[in-house]
Amino acid sequence: MKFTRFNFLVVILFLCVLNAHANPKDPNIFYISQGKAVNPWSASLAFEKSPIKDGKASTIRKSLVFKESDDGFFNLKWHPKKIKNQWGAIDTNILTFNLINKMMHANLKSVKQQAAIMLELRVNRPPKELVNFTLECNWNWECRDAYPLKQILRNAPSGEWVTIPIPLSCFSESKIDLSKLTGMMISTIGKLNLDIRAVNLVSISDNVRGC
Repeated sequence: MKFTRFNFLVVILFLCVLNAHANPKDPNIFYISQGKAVNPWSASLAFEKSPIKDGKASTIRKSLVFKESDDGFFNLKWHPKKIKNQWGAIDTNILTFNLINKMMHANLKSVKQQAAIMLELRVNRPPKELVNFTLECNWNWECRDAYPLKQILRNAPSGEWVTIPIPLSCFSESKIDLSKLTGMMISTIGKLNLDIRAVNLVSISDNVRGC
């Protein structure tokens, strides 16, 4: 078989995943490892209005609470208080967990059809409302696209660690430029309790692709 550039990219991705715990340093591939944001990615709540200090953070009236564990993961607990914004709608900003890279763009465009963002998490309380996993490009709120997680989280076994691959092909090129990825976020307006251990890029087989 001819060894093409495509084959090379897939092999590199595969090798990087195998070494995720040994060398979680490439911010194009690794975003959270063992419950910690991989530099220069930075975790916060409410678009950095609630920064994480000493492993803890919370938004207004503890609508969303973040807490690091000594066991290599962090917990996110949503308990919305129906706080409204200036337009009278529910303030979704205070119900958003953010992962932001202020120093660089992660360029994932070349592997869009062969890769997924993998979430390693544990569901402690399943959602009843919509849950969105959103990608943002170029630090611009107009450059976003979301992937629905509600049903996946509801189907996950409670209290067990699972891996959830979200194919990059599920994100619309008309809404987001994957060559300039600068942010990721998880949000919901309902109650939800999650532990998250890792977020990183993985290669996927043909039977995993699709939305």
